[in-house]
Parts: sequence; structure tokens; C-alpha cells
Amino acid sequence: MNNINNNTVEINKMGVMPIKKLVFNMSVPMMLSMFVQSLYNIVDSIFVSRISEDALTAVSVAFPLQ
Repeated sequence: MNNINNNTVEINKMGVMPIKKLVFNMSVPMMLSMFVQSLYNIVDSIFVSRISEDALTAVSVAFPLQ
């Protein structure tokens, strides 16, 4: 019976974890994902800007749609 309670706590962390710790644990993966995506777009813009100004404009317009 103790094993079932431990699994329930691990599965339902949103119901038992303190709010500050829960917000931090849930937000870190999202922040990391957004940082990697922004870094990719910056590096992509640097490489595309070497081709032409029109190519950079196209990438800049497409960035918010991503």
C-alpha cells in the first residue's frame, strides 16, 4: 500500500507540491526551450544576412509565425 501512495505523489505533483517550487519546476523546461529557439533564430539571421537584405527580411517576417 505504501508503494501506491508514493506513485500517487509522484504522478500528482501539481496537487501536493508547494506552489513556488511547482512554478519553478514547470517553467524551467519552457524557458530553456524558448532560449534555444531564440538562439537558433539569431544564428540563422546572422547566416542569412550574409546572402542578402531581402533574405534577412524574409527570415525576420517568418520569425513571429514560428
